[in-house]
Amino acid sequence: MVIREYDPSTLGPIDAVDVVALDASVTVSSVGEFIRSTAALGEIRLTGVDAERIAALWRALPPSDQARCHIPPYGLRFWFSGRKLIDASICWQCNNVYGYAGDERLYFGFDAKAPVSVSLLMQCRHVLPRKGN
Repeated sequence: MVIREYDPSTLGPIDAVDVVALDASVTVSSVGEFIRSTAALGEIRLTGVDAERIAALWRALPPSDQARCHIPPYGLRFWFSGRKLIDASICWQCNNVYGYAGDERLYFGFDAKAPVSVSLLMQCRHVLPRKGN
């Protein structure tokens, strides 16, 4: 399956977002599978203004080079009218995102130190705290 480079600013309308706490120590066949594996430690569904806040931060993630590792503390699932649009794990240590747009695998590198990127991590931590976070 081909992995395409994704542009987060292309995310269309959404009406819900699942924030998923991931266990990066789980063994997966490829980094894109974290979000679809048994690596979930917990998740919460957001709607309304809370979902829009996460989506706006996602759309604004600035591009950057990525590292070669992937240790994702969180994943996001974006929904619209009951259809999953994006299913992705995010690593702020490695500056990368892997997952799916529908059935297509996706990835992109982002600047994890940019204010919008840090804000997205803080929002994830706020709605779904993790031990040691």
